[in-house]
Amino acid sequence: MSAELSQSSESDSKTSNQSPQPISKDENPSIKVLRIIIKFYISHFKFYPGLLEMNDPNPYLAPSIDSTQALLRLRLVCKDWAEAVLPLVFNSICLNRSRKIQSLIENWKDSVLDSDSSPVQRLYIENLVYGNKKTSEEELKDWQMYTVPMNHASELILFLGRNLTDLTLELYSSMGFSPDLINAIGQIKCLTSLTIRSCAATTSPTNLESLVDLLNLTTDLESLSILIRHLEIFELKPGALSKLKHLRFEDHPNNKRAIDHLCQSTKKSLKVIESKNPEGGLVLEPLNENLECLITIFFPDHLPHKLSKMRFPKLRIIYSTLMYRQSWGSLDWLQWPFCSNLRTLVMDFESGKLFWDKALVKLGHGHLVKPPNLKHFVFLSIKQDPTIEVERLVRTLKIHGIESHFTCKLNYAEILSWRGPIYGKVTVVRKNVSQKNHENIIYHS
Repeated sequence: MSAELSQSSESDSKTSNQSPQPISKDENPSIKVLRIIIKFYISHFKFYPGLLEMNDPNPYLAPSIDSTQALLRLRLVCKDWAEAVLPLVFNSICLNRSRKIQSLIENWKDSVLDSDSSPVQRLYIENLVYGNKKTSEEELKDWQMYTVPMNHASELILFLGRNLTDLTLELYSSMGFSPDLINAIGQIKCLTSLTIRSCAATTSPTNLESLVDLLNLTTDLESLSILIRHLEIFELKPGALSKLKHLRFEDHPNNKRAIDHLCQSTKKSLKVIESKNPEGGLVLEPLNENLECLITIFFPDHLPHKLSKMRFPKLRIIYSTLMYRQSWGSLDWLQWPFCSNLRTLVMDFESGKLFWDKALVKLGHGHLVKPPNLKHFVFLSIKQDPTIEVERLVRTLKIHGIESHFTCKLNYAEILSWRGPIYGKVTVVRKNVSQKNHENIIYHS
């Protein structure tokens, strides 16, 4: 590979070591060991906090020339190092300027890699603009300073995107996709996750038909995020989105009818809804027979009253980014029909600990009335070793029949497949505490 490739990941692009390609059984054991070493090395770099607000477990490396070049220089050690490092450095790429895309393509042409052997699995293109033949050369030149015309994005995907599993397109202004870009995305062999978002505060769809064309082509999608504030009802071909498991959408009054219609169309396969506020319950009602996981914010207070009275027989997991109850300490929501089959509650560590600290203090010596299957709390994003206070929380929850688990960020698929205590539990160190006393510990602040 050309040494110039290291220049393609300067401050306007980001790369990540997340979710590397699976290691085959026939892979050289030394390559496997080297990848473990390199991943440990990368873990000490500075990471960009995440491109999706609610739940992004796969951060990109912070934009840094030094970090990317330091990793690429490892290729020069020997052939094994070169083979080990490239899939980790180029597994995930984020680009936001046209000149960076052009630079990457030019260097890719001079490398030993082609589209079919590309290690890129996650691609995020920011500042995407439509552009057309009527665009003047002066306008195009100005655009290329700060944006990515869709014809350049199309060329990039054709060059290195055949193996993409995850594609994110961030629109600079209006919503619409060029025929070339739609065709390029249609060439991707194994795309399972698509995110479409607009950074404009009030975006109206200027070319909704192109969105329909795009979704009709991406037949194997399992995850779809549509983060646009203005959507109209659209019809897809029969069988389109037939494998969709996860839907994330922007909460806005202009979206309500369109998202409700989309949920109706995909209710047979849809298992996970990700929404800051499923307003009025319209979106979730059609899914009451199949919904298995809800990812939201400010649960339980932001759950519409109408939904709280509905029974969802397969709903076993709720992930609330922030646990919130206006009447602090009240646990009456655990008896809602909506939560009757809940098995696992996932929450961010800071808000979850604060919420349950207060709730258990208020409960005192009382019995925790909860759904019969609720046996697991998963706390995410813990940044330090568990303190004594956390260990007290863990012990008290265990008294009430709940196991506590602590791990890093999880994506929807990992949350959905979570089956039990496979992640690290807090180990409670008992010092001069008998088993009998341990069982009688009551939590207090």
